[in-house]
Amino acid sequence: IVAYFNAKRYADAIAVWDKLDDSPVYFCRWIAAALAHVGRENEAQATAQSYLKTYPDFNLGDHLSRMHFQHPEDLEHYAAGLRLAGLDRETPPVAG
Repeated sequence: IVAYFNAKRYADAIAVWDKLDDSPVYFCRWIAAALAHVGRENEAQATAQSYLKTYPDFNLGDHLSRMHFQHPEDLEHYAAGLRLAGLDRETPPVAG
């Protein structure tokens, strides 16, 4: 999924996702970004919301700071997809 996403082969990444019975939750980030890049915004946002149920304190800036890409434009490509999918929180939600 990650390799297909990075190659901008979103349909292939989504096809692999669709065939998986039980996938790691972190794949939700990649699929949400792929769906967003192909214009399937509702599905991208639903996938992002599913991810946020498991990781409600997700912070985009923190996440991106831990991602290591060889080329900066690949990181921006990934970040753009996450933002389009709604995973654009820069600070955790305030409780209460």
